[in-house]
Amino acid sequence: KPRDYRYKLPKKVRALAIKSVLTSKLAENKLVVVDKMELKDIKTKEMVKVLNNLKAEKALVVLNEKNLNVQASTRNIEKAKAITVNTINIYDLLRFETLVLDVASVKTLEEVYA
Repeated sequence: KPRDYRYKLPKKVRALAIKSVLTSKLAENKLVVVDKMELKDIKTKEMVKVLNNLKAEKALVVLNEKNLNVQASTRNIEKAKAITVNTINIYDLLRFETLVLDVASVKTLEEVYA
């Protein structure tokens, strides 16, 4: 008989895990906060320059709302990913070394996880 062994973690446990990962990133100085993350055009080279200026090789860029230029520019970079705050997850937080946030996303994270 086929069985399904999936297990879903409770919401509070997932929230606690995200809190602890964010705290550890902050303690290790792997959390970078910028005013705004904007690009004029969809250019991967420009995004690579931005990440190099921030000294973030393997970076997760967290945006407050969708920004097509930033997300599309990050898509082709192997060691970078751009997501919105409402899609944040443990796997991505642990997979990438540096976390790049804009000020609006920091405020949203403080409201949800503080």
